[in-house]
Amino acid sequence: KELFGANLSFRKNILEKTGLFKEDLGRRGRQLSSGEDTDMFYRILESGMKIIYQPNAIVHHRIGQERLRKGYFRRWYFDTGKSNVNFRYKNHKAHLFNIPDWMFVDLFKLPFLIIYYLLNGNKKKAFEYELDICLIIGFLYKRMKAVFLK
Repeated sequence: KELFGANLSFRKNILEKTGLFKEDLGRRGRQLSSGEDTDMFYRILESGMKIIYQPNAIVHHRIGQERLRKGYFRRWYFDTGKSNVNFRYKNHKAHLFNIPDWMFVDLFKLPFLIIYYLLNGNKKKAFEYELDICLIIGFLYKRMKAVFLK
């Protein structure tokens, strides 16, 4: 599982050792890009330090109505896919345009799973798979842009 940066705290010496958050990975304007927290997690782990997860911590986070709509989630996952080009999937087997092989398999498989779950009345599961497609398409968009628009 991945950790998210909704509520983080660091000791000062950790930030001195790893550096500050990379602000260019965060959200700007209408872009829902993210990754500054994940990048920080990777740098902490690569420096030999540990990350501690406290599952009993309670975070109260106000969320606006616009962030509860499916369109928001689609855009968020697409932009997160674009962000993932920066640091994720480095160790996955990749061939064509440096894209992990499993993404091509998922792009073929996921639409069929969406149809299956919709036909069986499980709209929630179908939407989860739709978000997976949005993430992959965001990744592919950023990767193709880098390859073809150098």
